[in-house]
Amino acid sequence: MKTNSLFIKQLLLNFRALRASKKSIKEIISLFLYALQLIGQNLGFRFHDTIAIEISNICNARCVWCWMYFPGKKDSGLMSFEDFKKLIDLNASYFKRKNIKILPYHRGEPLLHPCFFEMIDYCVKKGVRLRTLSTNLSVEIDIDRIMSYPFWSIWITLGGITKEVQEKVMPGTSFELVKNNLRKMFLYNKLKIPIYVKMNPTKDNVHQIEKLGIFVKELGGTEENAVIGTTGFSLPAEASEADKEIFFKNVVSKDVEKYLRFTYDNNKNVVAKKHKCFFLMPTIKYNGVVAICCHDQLSRINVGNAFKAPLEKILGSKEYKINETMGRRMAFFFCKNCN
Repeated sequence: MKTNSLFIKQLLLNFRALRASKKSIKEIISLFLYALQLIGQNLGFRFHDTIAIEISNICNARCVWCWMYFPGKKDSGLMSFEDFKKLIDLNASYFKRKNIKILPYHRGEPLLHPCFFEMIDYCVKKGVRLRTLSTNLSVEIDIDRIMSYPFWSIWITLGGITKEVQEKVMPGTSFELVKNNLRKMFLYNKLKIPIYVKMNPTKDNVHQIEKLGIFVKELGGTEENAVIGTTGFSLPAEASEADKEIFFKNVVSKDVEKYLRFTYDNNKNVVAKKHKCFFLMPTIKYNGVVAICCHDQLSRINVGNAFKAPLEKILGSKEYKINETMGRRMAFFFCKNCN
């Protein structure tokens, strides 16, 4: 597995899943258009094909690469079910007309929301399509019910293939719970949803990444379900010297350098390997605030409130377009060396 084959691997697994589940030509065309969208994003074009909705930014894990949780810079909260319904009601026709899928994830663990199933049921009822379920899977929850929903794909972040490494890299998670849930997920996958088990390399798990495929296969998947990710330092411009010190202590070693999305000097100054923005995506925070980018984790840019105005109006506004253009050019201070 190579980190630079992630895009091709994802498309192949999606195509095979569509063929296995005998999806319609429309679904296959939709995947093809999504592939074109990803290619377009790499070339600098923007499409509002997916909108992230932060139903929860509360997380049970303290992943060592997620440095913002350690200094407590993030606010915390849950989107109420009533606000979620208001959001869907305001925008359901727009989502369907523009073939927009929602990503019920940002900054936290979505499965911790007490109304998670009610929220997804409401999307299905309103005909709103689902993009991806992103989770650490360390939650006591009905996996069979999760697998009954038409998610486009499911991504599980794993810290290691043994209890010691998993719980060191992702403190707060339970290795046995993750493993049992993942085994059930493969077993109950009647809709043939593409499932990806991704490991972000760190100094403590880098020795296990080549065995990830075998681990996933033993739980009922295939080696194609295993993905070796790349590890980033989110928003280095927001980090203090102390923040950087903790991150490097917990994450970085010589063995990990080829998997990092950045380079660094002796003073731990972070420089992105690719000076492009790959992360622009309309993102709705738990309190309704709309941001242009899923990496604007502190809501530096606020272009409106999705509980008070339709997204079509917000995303089509002059203010949004100006800010999105600036984000694409990485013109904001927090964009500096974002990776």
